[in-house]
Amino acid sequence: MTQQIRQGRDVAGYGSTSPIIIALSASVIEAERLTALEVGCTDFITKPFHDSDLFAAIRHHLGVRFICDKPEETPMPTETIRLISDDVAILPTDWLSSFHQATLDGDFEEMLSLIEQIQDQNQTLANTLTHLAHNFQFEQLLDATEPWASQSLTNDE
Repeated sequence: MTQQIRQGRDVAGYGSTSPIIIALSASVIEAERLTALEVGCTDFITKPFHDSDLFAAIRHHLGVRFICDKPEETPMPTETIRLISDDVAILPTDWLSSFHQATLDGDFEEMLSLIEQIQDQNQTLANTLTHLAHNFQFEQLLDATEPWASQSLTNDE
């Protein structure tokens, strides 16, 4: 799409000025950021992001200033949550394998459905998994479930 926008800039009324294209993505994988920039995006912002992130990018690339009705609130720092494979070791390997696959597939609804299944067993772990899923921390979820997902495949063979 970026290449089509850049190729059609004369038709769209941009003339010789290149449009500013800021990609927004749930992916935090560095390779995807590099790909977006290589195909012509001007900037790349990952989710979750705050409005201020987008406005800062627009200000940087276009040099515009925004006047807000009220001062911007500084978001409260959130506690960094780290999840490791030992944290999920108490869960059944078939559940871990299913959750790992849902995460690989980016199937958010399936991830939440699986987390709901363990709510009664371990509320704290379920809350941690939900928090990480809602904050697009898929790499951390994959890293934590990978050893168990691999083990499930080995047991099935």
